[in-house]
Amino acid sequence: MKSFLNLLGRGLRPLVLLSCLLALSGVLMSCATVTPSEQARNEKVGVLVLHGKKGSPSEGAVVSLIALLRGQGYMVSAPGFPWSNGRYIDLGIEQTLDEIGDDIAKLRAKGATRIILVGQSMGTNMALSYAAYRGGVQGLIMVSPGHVPESQGSRSRDKESLARAREMVAQGKGDEMALFADSEQGTMFQSRMSARIYLDFFDPNGKAAMSRAAAKLDRSIPVLYIVGTADGMYQRGKGFIFGKFQENPLNRYVVVNASHIGAAAAADHDIVDWLNCL
Repeated sequence: MKSFLNLLGRGLRPLVLLSCLLALSGVLMSCATVTPSEQARNEKVGVLVLHGKKGSPSEGAVVSLIALLRGQGYMVSAPGFPWSNGRYIDLGIEQTLDEIGDDIAKLRAKGATRIILVGQSMGTNMALSYAAYRGGVQGLIMVSPGHVPESQGSRSRDKESLARAREMVAQGKGDEMALFADSEQGTMFQSRMSARIYLDFFDPNGKAAMSRAAAKLDRSIPVLYIVGTADGMYQRGKGFIFGKFQENPLNRYVVVNASHIGAAAAADHDIVDWLNCL
């Protein structure tokens, strides 16, 4: 109830207040009575879509996400990011967050007064990192969260590469390029990047560790977390990341019968309804 009263104090619309009260009571509510196009037109909601690992805005699961959001009338931006196939990975994490911030600023310059981050796979990781460590956004949608350097499997796989990268940094060679252990959806390979950048993205105690970022996310930022039953992240359970978030009556954990790639399309109604509730 305290969270609900805090939202009331911020002057949210009656429909949103009702949604929050029902959420606190454990009742799910569809907010389809307010169409996305009306909300976007009235509030100028800017949505930044962050693609997956070695992906791009024109391929993979984000294609359906972008089409869905634009079709509903939202102001959508979907650029390529430092973890795209053509750039992987060419900036440290702080510079990456700066780039995300620049894209948010472009949305605001176009008139967006509210910002929602929508990430898929590794894009979810970076969206969460930005929301947790930079803030200034009004919602976070995490679709098929990926890139978990803090997981036991990643720790074991990356142990030798992390030690080598730390040694290179200690020797003043942090900006030198080398091959380091990496993986994507269970497929292991090596990626070429600087030692410093590798540590930024693969340190299990760094800013790319989603379980750590989740614990730091401000309670005022609501989260929609979507995972498919055929996704390895589903096996890690609700508590691995979602359970670390502070309580917000609009936080929602959605499980769909889909793969890592297919979850976005399978949860399209959940995404639209949740956005309408904000």
